[in-house]
Amino acid sequence: MSGKPFLAPWWSIYSLIVLGLPSYLLWAEDREKKIFFPETNQPQEVYSTYELVPVDSKGLIEGIPIPPFALTDQNNQPFPTEKLYGKPAIVDFIFTRCPSICPTLTMSVRSLQEKIPAEQANFISITVDPDYDTPEVLKSYAEKYNADLASWSFLTGEPNHIRDTIRNFQQALEVGALDEAGIPDIKHSQKLLLVDATGKIRGFFDSDEAGRNSIIQALNSL
Repeated sequence: MSGKPFLAPWWSIYSLIVLGLPSYLLWAEDREKKIFFPETNQPQEVYSTYELVPVDSKGLIEGIPIPPFALTDQNNQPFPTEKLYGKPAIVDFIFTRCPSICPTLTMSVRSLQEKIPAEQANFISITVDPDYDTPEVLKSYAEKYNADLASWSFLTGEPNHIRDTIRNFQQALEVGALDEAGIPDIKHSQKLLLVDATGKIRGFFDSDEAGRNSIIQALNSL
């Protein structure tokens, strides 16, 4: 047996770099997109794919179908998936006890509602804190922000169903410990989602002014 050190063939090293590195990067990105629930502390399914989906010049993707769901609106009325059909919708995720981003997010959606005719789109805000956000609480929150409930629905539901719905909308959720006031530390998406009249997700947009302008442009192109 030769005492010379083993040198891998050049094509093996090339394959490792060209094929292995992208796979590792996708794996690493995949791990960053897991969501954790405190009761299990185990990673659940990947919550978001929108960074990997081709986007056209209007900010639209081909379309991600939303699986069936059955939630409840601020009037304690059923809100099934079928209510998405027939008109585009702009969707966001909030909770009424949120001390940080949610008021700004809600104001951003209200700004959109003031600019977009009611016949052109509906607006949907889904709570990520269903244990606290009952229909009555959501209605008070909507009134606080002067939401026009003729075209804007605030939805809640069973906690497990809410979690499934959040995943089906390709969004994030992480529920942490309670603070001194008893409010949970909930990390959730700050994106605005554009859903078309067939119930497919067509885009993910920031909630700042540039993002709002982009979502209006995308909506007009549907």
